[in-house]
Amino acid sequence: MINPASMLNMQNKLSPQVKRLVDIFMSPDGIGRRYLFGRNEHSEALAKVIDIDCFIDDYTEEGAFWNGKPVVNSREVPRQAIIVNCSMCNMPVTASQRILKLATFGSLSYADLYHALPDLIPLPNFVATTLSDIKKNKEKCLAKKGGEPSRFFFLLFFFFLTFFSLFLSENCSITS
Repeated sequence: MINPASMLNMQNKLSPQVKRLVDIFMSPDGIGRRYLFGRNEHSEALAKVIDIDCFIDDYTEEGAFWNGKPVVNSREVPRQAIIVNCSMCNMPVTASQRILKLATFGSLSYADLYHALPDLIPLPNFVATTLSDIKKNKEKCLAKKGGEPSRFFFLLFFFFLTFFSLFLSENCSITS
């Protein structure tokens, strides 16, 4: 029988460099270096569980605040910053490339933080609702014989896990 949980665990392997960067980001050494790229539901969720320093938004007015934290233009981000790319649904690769050009200490994807700290970091809403829908429609996703997942369900779940785990971690995470 196909075990989706084991598939998820296979995708969740973090490199030593990413683990090190997560550790620095979350440690007292991370204070003053914690930046979230983008103002959206994902950066808002992270800011609720991590004491961040700033949001980065190149389309903001100078001196702006959002959710009680300053919003800065990327030109104002210090070299020692660690940036979490919270752009997952809207141009994540473009956002990643912009972050790379900043040449900061390093950056992480939202997925990196989630995989390193699943008990602290909330699943993005689009992931949580997809998982909820799959659970709710479990019988429709399973074949009638033996409870084996249907090919459609397997392909859907595999694509979903691959996209969230691999694409975001590998294409939207830049470490120094």
